[in-house]
Amino acid sequence: MSIQKRKRDLDTLVERCGLELLQTSMTGQGHLKLTVRAPNGKTRAFAVASTPSDWRGEKNQEAEFKRFARDNQQLATAVAEAMSNVLPLIRPEKVETEVPAPKQIETVERQMSHLEFYRLCEWLKTAGLDKQPYTIVEVIVKAQTALGFSMSEAQVREGLAIVGLTLTAPTVTQLQAVECMLAEMHRLMKGLGHVPSNDFLSLAQGNTKIE
Repeated sequence: MSIQKRKRDLDTLVERCGLELLQTSMTGQGHLKLTVRAPNGKTRAFAVASTPSDWRGEKNQEAEFKRFARDNQQLATAVAEAMSNVLPLIRPEKVETEVPAPKQIETVERQMSHLEFYRLCEWLKTAGLDKQPYTIVEVIVKAQTALGFSMSEAQVREGLAIVGLTLTAPTVTQLQAVECMLAEMHRLMKGLGHVPSNDFLSLAQGNTKIE
């Protein structure tokens, strides 16, 4: 093999390994001196045989070129390669999980049987609810006590509509309403740790007359 062909082959090898061949010269021992440049600009001189050696020697030389190129990459390339090696270690593997079917939401209101609803309507007819004022809460409590099963406000109101009853709301005087609100406000203030004024305390405790 001529020395020129050897130089061309080495030039191709250097380029294939990701390096740039800057200079080729002969050494005093009859070897070729190759000055190459890595992607990050670093240069290095390699001494190689001027004639091809066995295939193992050529492979070792190629590996040395590639190692130099890999160790001296451009910064962006080096960072990208490093991240590609690290990310699989820190990124959790995607685990396929079976999404359970949504549970049917249960309503708070208990479904009343036809017989229970019939008994409720019959009780509403005979409970004397039209003889004095009742709140809906009072009616529910009385009905549950008399019939022995739970019921909702909506079910009781439906029963009242079927039997044609309209509840008369209890009435209070303006003074009673004010006293009730004052008492509730006083309890709320105490619960929140607020100290009411003397004027408010006088009203809440009935020491001030409300006209």
